Formats: sequence, C-alpha cells, structure tokens
Amino acid sequence: MKSLVMISLFALVASLSVFSQKSDVFIQFSNEQGCEPLITEFSLNGVGEDVVWTISDGSEYSGNYQRIEFDVPGVYSVSATYKVNGKEETITEERLVEVYPKPKPYFDIKTGENILETIPPIGSLYSWFLSDGTEISDESYQLNLSDLNPGEYVIILEETNSLGCSE
Repeated sequence: MKSLVMISLFALVASLSVFSQKSDVFIQFSNEQGCEPLITEFSLNGVGEDVVWTISDGSEYSGNYQRIEFDVPGVYSVSATYKVNGKEETITEERLVEVYPKPKPYFDIKTGENILETIPPIGSLYSWFLSDGTEISDESYQLNLSDLNPGEYVIILEETNSLGCSE
C-alpha cells in the first residue's frame, strides 16, 4: 500500500513540474506601442523550442526571437506556438502591440494673401523649415510669406500629432 501512495505522489509532483515549466515560458516585447512604422522585437523566454509566432493580421514567423516592422496603424495581438519536451503548447500574450498613425502634413497658399496654411487638427504642433535656415516652431498652422525677405524658398512643413508622431 505504501508504494501505491508513493507512486501517486510522484505522479502529482511530475504533473506540477510540467505545469511549472509551462508557466515559466512567457513572451517578452519591446516597443509595445509607437508611431508607424513601429519596429517591435519579441522573444520567448523560458523553456520552448520550434517557436511559431502568429500575428492577428494573419502573418506567421518562425524562431525564438523576431524583429518585425508594423507599417499599418492598428492594434495587433501576438501568440506563440512552441514545443516543451516534444509536446506542443500555445501561449497567447494578453498585451497588445499598438501602432499609431503618423500625421499627413499638408499646406496650401491662400490666394492673394501671401499665407501658407494647413488644416489644423486639434492638438497638432507645426514646424516650418525654410531653405534659408529659418525655422518656425509653434502651434501656428499659418506662415505669412510677407514676413520673409524676397527670394525663392523651399518650404517644408513638419506636423506632430497628439500621439507624438511626426511627419
């Protein structure tokens, strides 16, 4: 009777050990959120082999470590399928990768007023760069050309949105 009890205890310990190995495996992310294009690195830490990563957009990658560039704004979930001691397991990380959209800077000339103007989204900041080295950075969505010395200029507008993304 004693040997039967010892076998049962051994079986219980063995099953706890396998559970412990599974719980020690986790997905590690870098850059879980940011502006497009977002480069994210994730890896499987702990016991795991033959890792296949599945992204919610349907793409798949193989290997314990992956470096992926997300070009399209959105929220993505990541799952990893892997083997532990030859047995296939799946772990799905609850954290998500969120890719923010970049702004789309645009300006137009107000005819007859010598003013460059953009449509100001709420919370955006603007930087106007002129080829003579002049830089005007503030919340202004207008650039008055009458304030410039006569000449030809290349003008670049940079917009930073409320998420901190610039273009």
